[in-house]
Amino acid sequence: MPTTQTGPSDEEEVLATIDDLMSLPSAEDMLSPYREIGADVRGAVDDDLGAFQWETEEPVLRTGPVCNGPYEQLEGRSVAVRSTVDGPPLEGESWDRAEDAVRRAAKTHGFTVETLVIDEEGAHEVEFAGDRGAFVRVYSHSSFGVTIQSGCYLTNSDRDAIELHGVPDPERWSRKYPNSSLVPSDPGRPTRANG
Repeated sequence: MPTTQTGPSDEEEVLATIDDLMSLPSAEDMLSPYREIGADVRGAVDDDLGAFQWETEEPVLRTGPVCNGPYEQLEGRSVAVRSTVDGPPLEGESWDRAEDAVRRAAKTHGFTVETLVIDEEGAHEVEFAGDRGAFVRVYSHSSFGVTIQSGCYLTNSDRDAIELHGVPDPERWSRKYPNSSLVPSDPGRPTRANG
């Protein structure tokens, strides 16, 4: 007995995701805002506990768990900022104050859904989630630190390819969706109207 499709096809879902991501800034455009969020969070901790000697990595673009599902087909990127403090982990009142400072700073940037990951002697971790899979994570186990990660965005090169071809990588698209009407027979020829 033939099956009837009741919802959108995988290809339709990915195309909807393309439209969603194209309406957002590029991954590269999000580097500076996430650098600023990191500075705000570190500043809040320093204001409450005194100045730490933070080791902060420059924001990087990475693939990760926020770029799964339909995003995975698009090779989206998220912005990640990681800051750690060399020294013993925080415990007791120091941990409580640091967690509260991060909570307040994260909330001002829209990271409001709190999840306790672990809270036991020698190991503490709390995550504050925002839109589209973004999060601020504060932890204290082997060291004290904060990780901030954005939701999924397209790189400028993927956005340019979508503008030109309607999809980010026509060859990969044709392998994944061989019957697609979007696959250009001539890779240099645009096939999809972008709006």
